[in-house]
Amino acid sequence: MFGNPLNGTAKYPIHQVGEVANSVDPQPSHRTPPVEEDGVPYVSIKDCDYKTGKIDFEGARKVSPKVLEEHLNRYTLHEGDFVIGKIGTIGNPVFIPARDDYTLSANIVLVQPNRELVSPYFLKYSFESDFVERQFAEAKNSTSQAAFGIQKVRTVKVMNPDLDVQNKFENFVQQVDKLK
Repeated sequence: MFGNPLNGTAKYPIHQVGEVANSVDPQPSHRTPPVEEDGVPYVSIKDCDYKTGKIDFEGARKVSPKVLEEHLNRYTLHEGDFVIGKIGTIGNPVFIPARDDYTLSANIVLVQPNRELVSPYFLKYSFESDFVERQFAEAKNSTSQAAFGIQKVRTVKVMNPDLDVQNKFENFVQQVDKLK
């Protein structure tokens, strides 16, 4: 439908993620807060099932509500936002709910598509493409520990067809998901 940038048949221009989405480091201190038994979920990539798109909020580490307060001051979650792993597990995008009762771990990057420029579904599925997977693999091979920082996420290259083409793709994906 879109061609393949890996073999030179891309039908649309290539852009960097930073041009069409905001990438947020939810835990810029990179320090994992201490566990608090009755706290709020601190969702990491291990709590996200890439295949089903489900998030295990109950099984997630619990942290102080103060951590949630700090997070809410840094970012707001929107419908269509997704997370990807940035340490160890790189990639594996999962849509997250637009709620304000959980926090995001230091091992993920929050990707917030600009809906005026890109369809969230198109961008999320772009992160599952062989084209983006190859960019992740190249980054993994260039360092001793598999890591893909926030700046690298912003420079990931993705195709960027006209928004109406992306919206058709989104409608198609949503119909397929309903059938599943």
